[in-house]
Amino acid sequence: MEQLNQQDKHVIIRSLFDVSAGFFLFFTIIFFIWLIRGLLAPVFLALLLAYICSPLITMLQLRLKWPRLLSVIILILIFAVFIAGLVVFIVPLASQQASMLLENAPEYIEKLLHTLNIDDVELGQKISDNPKETLQKILPMLIQGTAKSVNMFTNAVTTSTYIVLYILLLLVFFITFSLYMPCFAQWASRFFPKSQRRHMLELLHKIHQTANAFLRTRLIVAATLSVLFSVGWAFADVPYWFLLGTISGILSIIPYAAGIGWFVALLFNILEAEPNTSAIFYSVLWPSVVYAAVQFMEGWFLTPYLQSEKLDIHPVTVLFVVLAGGVLGGILGMLIAIPLTAAFKIVYNDVIESKLLKWADNN
Repeated sequence: MEQLNQQDKHVIIRSLFDVSAGFFLFFTIIFFIWLIRGLLAPVFLALLLAYICSPLITMLQLRLKWPRLLSVIILILIFAVFIAGLVVFIVPLASQQASMLLENAPEYIEKLLHTLNIDDVELGQKISDNPKETLQKILPMLIQGTAKSVNMFTNAVTTSTYIVLYILLLLVFFITFSLYMPCFAQWASRFFPKSQRRHMLELLHKIHQTANAFLRTRLIVAATLSVLFSVGWAFADVPYWFLLGTISGILSIIPYAAGIGWFVALLFNILEAEPNTSAIFYSVLWPSVVYAAVQFMEGWFLTPYLQSEKLDIHPVTVLFVVLAGGVLGGILGMLIAIPLTAAFKIVYNDVIESKLLKWADNN
């Protein structure tokens, strides 16, 4: 009996060591990737998009008997048509509202300064009436402005080239990952221990279903919320309703981030309102009602209907991992932080917890 207990202890310790070593290796790889995240940004974005689109491509391949390459090309063409539609119909409206916002920005700043009881000093009071002194002040500004213009032109050319290369790399990697993702999964499964292969494949399948459902749901919810926020704030007479609604919808990809758009909408609505209590009250009320209604629809209808796999992660944990993901990996880190946390929780519940409890009961 003593020998059996010793064997059990050895197995448990060995299993815990293997799991710990696996997590250490995983987080070491993640840290190395974080160090070169700027170089690998298009690779990771292409991998993420291919991972999200993989179920759809597989469905087209199995049901319609389309070659996988044909499914990928058709998906890219549909996405290109969608982007072209956005450029033709949506971008002009967003550009118009953005121009209006930039045009009215000085007035908003002046109102904010007045509200905060901060006196601004007119620029004209600082300019001397002496022509020579004025010329000495203006010439350096002209030279500096010319240098800035040349620098801006150079930056524009560099940025345009970078964007074109980024899109080309994104397309190449997306096609590559979409074509070979199933083959890679089959190839990698051969290296799993034979005695644990079935259990590991079931575990990875559960993680895949949860992560894919979360990412797919967030993208669909973001698009839906963009429409709902824009339409609702248009009826609530919020200035720049389309621009703010679209940004709020995109921010909703990250849990709880849509509240930033709501706050900005309130700020602009208050700045546009008449300076009396009633107007300010309604300028706060109606955008808030729209925001609360959209959040209610998202929390009680959209997400439960679209996301079949429940994450079951505490809201405090969600906030922490989202902030940690933002610090480590920016926007992309905030997006994948929750699927990684859900994956860790699945591994803990299915593998680690039972071994820890068994070890605790035997000691």
